[in-house]
Amino acid sequence: MQQRCLVKFFVLFGLTIFLETQAVVVFPKTINYKTRKIKFEQVQALDYGKDTNQKLIEYWGKPDQVVRSGNGELEWIYRERLIETISVESAAFNIAEKSGLLNGAVWIPQDTDPLSKIVNLAAQFKGAHFIIKSEGQVSRDYDSDNLIYRDEDRGVSFLVSGQSKLISAIVWSIPKKRESTTKPSYNHPDTE
Repeated sequence: MQQRCLVKFFVLFGLTIFLETQAVVVFPKTINYKTRKIKFEQVQALDYGKDTNQKLIEYWGKPDQVVRSGNGELEWIYRERLIETISVESAAFNIAEKSGLLNGAVWIPQDTDPLSKIVNLAAQFKGAHFIIKSEGQVSRDYDSDNLIYRDEDRGVSFLVSGQSKLISAIVWSIPKKRESTTKPSYNHPDTE
């Protein structure tokens, strides 16, 4: 079923992620927010620009929501149940519609997740060279105090809330220098 609705998107380092815009949203016949946990290590281990949407299906099944962004890309959105009636977005993946190639991802840590703290997250990216910038003006009448940490060579960035100092989102994209990145491995839970 397709319907027009208002969906949140923004572009962070060329990767489409959630400002308000019109988009066509494709909803499954029944949205099943099954209990699943999308782990940081799983998202980090994906090979952006090489892996396809089939890898996502292998790990987590079909997405809870698919959004056509209008530029030949799809956003696959996975949700996680917090309590019986409440679910939250836990990850979104940017996929080339024709090839199915994975262009990037956003993983959203919960406030209680240890990786929501910058000191814990930094330990996951040893050897990274992050450039830190202020998010700055995000709309005509709002200047954000959030900070963006970005390492283009590794294709990773994260958004740090200016007030709480917690990580709001971790974003992966196709790395500029593939040869300089060492991909961590991840074994699917069924093979461990």
